[in-house]
Amino acid sequence: MSSKYLILGLMAILFVSGCCCLTTPEQTQVTYKCPDGKIVNDRSECNQATVKPTTTLKTVVAPTPTVYKIGNTIRGGNLAFTVNSKRTADKLTKSMDIGMGQPFVYEQKPSSGKHYLIVDVTVENIGSSPETISSLLQMKLQDSRGYAYTPDIMTVTFLDMPFGGEMGGGGGELSPGQKMRGEVAFQVSDSATGLQFIFDYEFFGLGQAIVDLET
Repeated sequence: MSSKYLILGLMAILFVSGCCCLTTPEQTQVTYKCPDGKIVNDRSECNQATVKPTTTLKTVVAPTPTVYKIGNTIRGGNLAFTVNSKRTADKLTKSMDIGMGQPFVYEQKPSSGKHYLIVDVTVENIGSSPETISSLLQMKLQDSRGYAYTPDIMTVTFLDMPFGGEMGGGGGELSPGQKMRGEVAFQVSDSATGLQFIFDYEFFGLGQAIVDLET
Protein backbone atom coordinates (compact mmCIF):
# COMPACT_ATOMS: atom_id res chain seq x y z
CA MET A 1 0.00 0.00 0.00
CA SER A 2 2.79 2.41 0.95
CA SER A 3 4.76 1.50 -2.13
CA LYS A 4 1.71 2.28 -4.27
CA TYR A 5 1.42 5.77 -2.78
CA LEU A 6 5.17 6.24 -3.20
CA ILE A 7 4.98 5.47 -6.91
CA LEU A 8 2.00 7.80 -7.36
CA GLY A 9 3.86 10.57 -5.54
CA LEU A 10 6.92 10.22 -7.74
CA MET A 11 4.77 10.34 -10.85
CA ALA A 12 3.07 13.54 -9.64
CA ILE A 13 6.45 15.17 -8.97
CA LEU A 14 7.70 14.28 -12.46
CA PHE A 15 4.51 15.65 -14.07
CA VAL A 16 4.79 18.99 -12.27
CA SER A 17 8.47 19.25 -13.12
CA GLY A 18 7.69 18.62 -16.79
CA CYS A 19 5.06 21.35 -16.79
CA CYS A 20 7.49 23.78 -15.21
CA CYS A 21 10.05 23.10 -17.85
CA LEU A 22 7.71 23.56 -20.86
CA THR A 23 8.34 26.84 -22.77
CA THR A 24 6.20 28.70 -25.25
CA PRO A 25 7.71 28.58 -28.74
CA GLU A 26 9.10 31.98 -29.84
CA GLN A 27 6.93 33.69 -32.51
CA THR A 28 8.66 35.40 -35.52
CA GLN A 29 7.28 38.82 -36.69
CA VAL A 30 6.99 38.92 -40.50
CA THR A 31 7.34 42.32 -42.19
CA TYR A 32 7.19 43.50 -45.83
CA LYS A 33 9.00 46.22 -47.77
CA CYS A 34 6.87 48.25 -50.17
CA PRO A 35 8.21 49.41 -53.56
CA ASP A 36 8.61 52.92 -52.17
CA GLY A 37 10.80 51.62 -49.33
CA LYS A 38 8.17 51.72 -46.61
CA ILE A 39 8.25 48.78 -44.09
CA VAL A 40 4.78 47.43 -43.23
CA ASN A 41 3.32 44.44 -41.35
CA ASP A 42 0.92 43.52 -44.13
CA ARG A 43 1.23 43.78 -47.90
CA SER A 44 -2.14 45.49 -48.10
CA GLU A 45 -0.67 48.46 -46.28
CA CYS A 46 1.56 49.18 -49.28
CA ASN A 47 -1.48 50.56 -51.04
CA GLN A 48 -1.68 53.20 -48.34
CA ALA A 49 1.91 54.36 -48.81
CA THR A 50 2.33 58.10 -49.01
CA VAL A 51 2.36 59.35 -52.57
CA LYS A 52 4.73 62.23 -53.21
CA PRO A 53 3.05 65.20 -54.87
CA THR A 54 4.08 65.95 -58.44
CA THR A 55 4.52 69.38 -59.99
CA THR A 56 2.63 70.05 -63.21
CA LEU A 57 4.19 72.66 -65.49
CA LYS A 58 1.71 74.87 -67.27
CA THR A 59 2.52 76.56 -70.55
CA VAL A 60 1.26 80.13 -70.63
CA VAL A 61 0.61 81.49 -74.11
CA ALA A 62 0.82 85.27 -74.36
CA PRO A 63 -2.16 86.84 -76.12
CA THR A 64 -1.53 88.00 -79.69
CA PRO A 65 -1.81 91.80 -79.90
CA THR A 66 -4.39 93.29 -82.25
CA VAL A 67 -2.88 94.81 -85.38
CA TYR A 68 -4.92 97.56 -87.04
CA LYS A 69 -4.97 98.97 -90.56
CA ILE A 70 -4.34 102.43 -91.97
CA GLY A 71 -7.47 104.50 -91.39
CA ASN A 72 -8.55 102.67 -88.22
CA THR A 73 -8.98 104.76 -85.07
CA ILE A 74 -7.64 103.03 -81.97
CA ARG A 75 -8.65 104.17 -78.48
CA GLY A 76 -6.50 103.65 -75.42
CA GLY A 77 -6.66 105.48 -72.12
CA ASN A 78 -7.53 109.11 -72.79
CA LEU A 79 -6.27 109.09 -76.39
CA ALA A 80 -7.52 108.08 -79.83
CA PHE A 81 -4.88 107.41 -82.49
CA THR A 82 -5.16 107.10 -86.29
CA VAL A 83 -2.66 106.50 -89.07
CA ASN A 84 -4.14 108.46 -91.98
CA SER A 85 -1.66 107.68 -94.76
CA LYS A 86 1.98 106.97 -95.62
CA ARG A 87 4.44 107.86 -98.35
CA THR A 88 8.10 107.17 -99.18
CA ALA A 89 10.88 109.43 -100.47
CA ASP A 90 14.52 109.02 -101.48
CA LYS A 91 15.19 112.61 -100.40
CA LEU A 92 13.38 115.61 -98.97
CA THR A 93 13.62 119.12 -100.42
CA LYS A 94 12.77 122.57 -99.14
CA SER A 95 12.77 125.86 -101.03
CA MET A 96 13.51 129.18 -99.36
CA ASP A 97 13.13 132.68 -100.75
CA ILE A 98 16.36 134.50 -99.97
CA GLY A 99 15.33 137.67 -101.78
CA MET A 100 17.46 137.27 -104.92
CA GLY A 101 14.59 136.65 -107.32
CA GLN A 102 15.10 132.90 -107.28
CA PRO A 103 14.25 130.57 -104.39
CA PHE A 104 17.07 128.58 -102.87
CA VAL A 105 16.39 124.82 -102.80
CA TYR A 106 18.16 122.60 -100.34
CA GLU A 107 17.68 118.92 -99.68
CA GLN A 108 17.98 116.26 -96.99
CA LYS A 109 19.03 112.70 -97.86
CA PRO A 110 18.87 109.54 -95.74
CA SER A 111 21.90 107.41 -94.89
CA SER A 112 23.21 104.95 -97.47
CA GLY A 113 20.95 101.91 -97.88
CA LYS A 114 17.94 103.69 -96.39
CA HIS A 115 14.94 105.72 -97.51
CA TYR A 116 12.37 107.93 -95.83
CA LEU A 117 9.01 106.55 -94.75
CA ILE A 118 6.69 109.42 -93.86
CA VAL A 119 3.52 108.69 -91.90
CA ASP A 120 0.58 111.07 -91.46
CA VAL A 121 -1.03 110.55 -88.01
CA THR A 122 -3.74 112.06 -85.82
CA VAL A 123 -3.90 111.98 -82.01
CA GLU A 124 -7.06 113.12 -80.19
CA ASN A 125 -7.58 113.72 -76.47
CA ILE A 126 -10.85 111.96 -75.61
CA GLY A 127 -10.35 112.34 -71.85
CA SER A 128 -11.26 115.08 -69.41
CA SER A 129 -7.78 116.38 -68.59
CA PRO A 130 -4.83 117.69 -70.67
CA GLU A 131 -2.45 115.13 -72.22
CA THR A 132 1.15 115.64 -73.38
CA ILE A 133 2.11 114.02 -76.71
CA SER A 134 5.65 113.38 -78.01
CA SER A 135 6.48 111.70 -81.31
CA LEU A 136 10.03 110.99 -80.08
CA LEU A 137 8.84 109.19 -76.95
CA GLN A 138 5.61 107.59 -78.16
CA MET A 139 6.06 106.74 -81.85
CA LYS A 140 8.29 104.26 -83.66
CA LEU A 141 8.38 101.77 -86.53
CA GLN A 142 9.29 98.10 -86.27
CA ASP A 143 10.02 95.61 -89.06
CA SER A 144 9.51 91.84 -89.29
CA ARG A 145 13.02 91.17 -87.95
CA GLY A 146 12.35 93.20 -84.80
CA TYR A 147 14.44 96.25 -85.73
CA ALA A 148 12.97 99.52 -84.45
CA TYR A 149 13.17 102.95 -86.13
CA THR A 150 12.64 106.22 -84.28
CA PRO A 151 11.55 109.56 -85.80
CA ASP A 152 14.24 111.48 -87.68
CA ILE A 153 14.22 114.93 -86.07
CA MET A 154 16.42 116.34 -88.85
CA THR A 155 13.51 116.09 -91.31
CA VAL A 156 11.08 118.34 -89.40
CA THR A 157 11.80 121.47 -91.43
CA PHE A 158 11.50 119.55 -94.73
CA LEU A 159 7.97 118.29 -94.07
CA ASP A 160 5.01 120.37 -95.23
CA MET A 161 2.97 119.60 -92.10
CA PRO A 162 5.23 118.10 -89.42
CA PHE A 163 3.53 116.60 -86.37
CA GLY A 164 3.48 119.24 -83.65
CA GLY A 165 4.61 121.95 -86.10
CA GLU A 166 8.14 122.99 -87.10
CA MET A 167 8.79 124.53 -83.71
CA GLY A 168 6.65 122.12 -81.71
CA GLY A 169 9.37 119.56 -81.07
CA GLY A 170 7.27 116.72 -82.42
CA GLY A 171 4.31 117.15 -80.10
CA GLY A 172 2.85 119.26 -77.34
CA GLU A 173 -0.09 119.45 -74.96
CA LEU A 174 -3.59 118.44 -76.00
CA SER A 175 -6.60 119.85 -74.17
CA PRO A 176 -9.71 117.66 -73.78
CA GLY A 177 -11.40 117.25 -77.17
CA GLN A 178 -8.40 118.67 -79.06
CA LYS A 179 -6.66 116.92 -82.00
CA MET A 180 -3.09 117.07 -83.28
CA ARG A 181 -2.28 115.94 -86.83
CA GLY A 182 0.91 115.92 -88.90
CA GLU A 183 3.65 113.90 -90.55
CA VAL A 184 6.40 111.92 -88.84
CA ALA A 185 9.42 110.85 -90.93
CA PHE A 186 11.63 107.80 -90.35
CA GLN A 187 14.81 106.53 -91.98
CA VAL A 188 14.11 102.89 -92.86
CA SER A 189 16.39 100.20 -94.27
CA ASP A 190 15.75 99.46 -97.95
CA SER A 191 15.52 95.75 -97.08
CA ALA A 192 12.98 96.21 -94.27
CA THR A 193 9.69 94.31 -94.59
CA GLY A 194 6.58 93.89 -92.46
CA LEU A 195 6.73 97.45 -91.16
CA GLN A 196 4.36 98.42 -88.35
CA PHE A 197 3.71 101.79 -86.74
CA ILE A 198 3.62 101.59 -82.93
CA PHE A 199 2.10 104.33 -80.78
CA ASP A 200 2.53 104.17 -76.98
CA TYR A 201 -0.45 105.66 -75.16
CA GLU A 202 1.79 106.47 -72.21
CA PHE A 203 5.47 107.45 -72.07
CA PHE A 204 6.23 104.30 -70.08
CA GLY A 205 4.64 101.82 -72.48
CA LEU A 206 1.30 101.26 -70.72
CA GLY A 207 -0.57 100.06 -73.81
CA GLN A 208 0.14 100.33 -77.53
CA ALA A 209 -1.64 100.85 -80.83
CA ILE A 210 -0.09 98.77 -83.62
CA VAL A 211 -0.83 99.59 -87.27
CA ASP A 212 0.25 97.50 -90.25
CA LEU A 213 1.75 99.81 -92.86
CA GLU A 214 1.93 97.23 -95.65
CA THR A 215 -1.75 96.39 -96.17
